[in-house]
Amino acid sequence: MAKNQVSTANPPVVIQALRPRIADQNDPDCKLCPVRALAYYLERTKAIRGNCFRLFLPYKEGADVTKLSADSISRWIKMTIKESYAILGKDDFTHGLLGISAHEVRAVGTSWALFNAASMDELLAAAFWNHQSTFTTFYLRDMASYSHELYALGPLSIAQTTVERT
Repeated sequence: MAKNQVSTANPPVVIQALRPRIADQNDPDCKLCPVRALAYYLERTKAIRGNCFRLFLPYKEGADVTKLSADSISRWIKMTIKESYAILGKDDFTHGLLGISAHEVRAVGTSWALFNAASMDELLAAAFWNHQSTFTTFYLRDMASYSHELYALGPLSIAQTTVERT
């Protein structure tokens, strides 16, 4: 649940599969599909998950599966983004673009979706915002100067849509 999401309204979160967009299913990019990764993760964690319905579990042995903090998840997301750019040899890019906070991850994701023709209604629904002004005041970023680096990552599933170079 997003921090600004009301607990009585839990619309489903849709994650777009990237596999259908990759012509060669043996292409290493196929492994980047978030739907594939999620299915793999759920299968690998089934034994330790027990009756816990939380998506993310602590990876420290013996840790209580119900006591994972939002800060830990935020740290994992930021670390994954930094490592993704490091693999591409773009370490300096993460410092310049993201600085990197959970707020900025959300800002860049939604701004990137808008830059790639997602509608404002799609962004508001995906981010659980009620007003366009929340996005434009606090999250909208200029993405034009970063488009080359972001397209280098390949297709991305963000704001419940798939973004790729056309």
